[in-house]
Amino acid sequence: MKLIFAAILASTMMLSGCAVKPIPSQPRNSYSWYGSEQGEGAAVKTVRGIKVWSVDGQRIASILEVMTGKAFDALKLAPGRHSMIATVDGRDMRIGAVNYEAGHEYLIDMLKVGDRTYYWVEDTTSGQVVYGKKKTVEEFLKD
Repeated sequence: MKLIFAAILASTMMLSGCAVKPIPSQPRNSYSWYGSEQGEGAAVKTVRGIKVWSVDGQRIASILEVMTGKAFDALKLAPGRHSMIATVDGRDMRIGAVNYEAGHEYLIDMLKVGDRTYYWVEDTTSGQVVYGKKKTVEEFLKD
């Protein structure tokens, strides 16, 4: 009985969030689509093991994909305001609403010192930080 329950649970976890398949680290021009038909969207890339698993409150990667590090590190969003939840080193990071513009590329970046992590979102097309504040190690340690 326990074996049947475990098999059902594993199948459910693998099937949840399968509307979009994750892309492991890919070149900058390769993204999975989320939130619209393919076309002009906003490209979002992450660094250093940050994996996005939820957009606008909707899970886009299964628990198993999150646990094995196979959630999204590159995706395209429909233009507009979106919030995300990502994971890094087993910890969730919530990225508040950001207005993503069509044709722009965004980078979710972070600074990690010891067990503390600080993150921000940069519009690499315009060079502007659109969420959080880009910090140096010295600035991070002062806070």
